[in-house]
Amino acid sequence: MRKTLLGILLVAAIGLNSCLIPVPVEKKSGNGDEEDVLTGEVSGMVLSTYIENNQVKTEPYVPPDYDISNSAEVRIIGTDFWTRTNSEGDYAFQEIPEGTYEIQAGAEGWSESLAYPTDTKTIFVKPNQVNEIEDLVLVTEPILKGKIKFQNGSSFANKAVTSHYSTSISGCSSPDLPVVSSTTTSSDGSYALLKPLLFATCLKSNGYSIRFNKNNSEGMFFEDEYKIFEEDATAFPM
Repeated sequence: MRKTLLGILLVAAIGLNSCLIPVPVEKKSGNGDEEDVLTGEVSGMVLSTYIENNQVKTEPYVPPDYDISNSAEVRIIGTDFWTRTNSEGDYAFQEIPEGTYEIQAGAEGWSESLAYPTDTKTIFVKPNQVNEIEDLVLVTEPILKGKIKFQNGSSFANKAVTSHYSTSISGCSSPDLPVVSSTTTSSDGSYALLKPLLFATCLKSNGYSIRFNKNNSEGMFFEDEYKIFEEDATAFPM
């Protein structure tokens, strides 16, 4: 009788202990088939660059003949999410799962090639809120900027300077090269000019030979990318 009673008590104790063991519970969505995914919204703006008074400035990326088909395309890398900017350069993504993402914008006609203007930023998407990302800036035309000084170190101030392209660096000495862009240097010798793709870039100013400090030449080859290049130069009287 005692053995039977002890057996009953032992079984009861084991049953009680098993009820106290926590069991993992899988969180289900409303249809009972998938796990709930926490999502948030991503919003931002795409800007483009321009030059004003030897300064590189930005404005919303809105083509003059704006249409949704030629607006900037914005993608979330590694996903199927993509969208286009509106007539004010804004964009938004809805219901993006929580996590870290790279957001990339590209100008009209862009591809995976680096030869097209793109910009990428990283963001951590927090759920149940609007996540604002840093502006994506497209350099729609390559820009060359820097400072020009005389050999004695004084500023090459208030001088007309033009950028040109040549098929070779040695060709920069030619007086008849096509002009890409022109400006007048600031009081500290600063300049900002558009630069060509695929060709050597040359700087010229009447009465002076302008040589890039990096290679001590009137011309330089740069990477064929839509970006802002910074190169200082020295002016020599001719």
